[in-house]
Amino acid sequence: KNRRLEVNTEKKTNKSIIINILYAGKIGEGQGLDKIIPEIASRMEEKTRFQIIGDGLDRQKLEDRIRQTKIKNVYVIDPIER
Repeated sequence: KNRRLEVNTEKKTNKSIIINILYAGKIGEGQGLDKIIPEIASRMEEKTRFQIIGDGLDRQKLEDRIRQTKIKNVYVIDPIER
């Protein structure tokens, strides 16, 4: 329920900027993150960094897809207690 998408930028070098994309929420079938994130992240590897904070039934699928595709710009982080 408590989903938040945050986008900000940070300078990598004088000429390039990294876009940070944060998702915090459930990682389940309904969200489809295991299908969406690896595809987008691989296309934008030099320009973006994805941080996924959460847990759910499809978290393992997401982590497996990230490993299989050898994507380096996606980080899956454990949620914290409320």
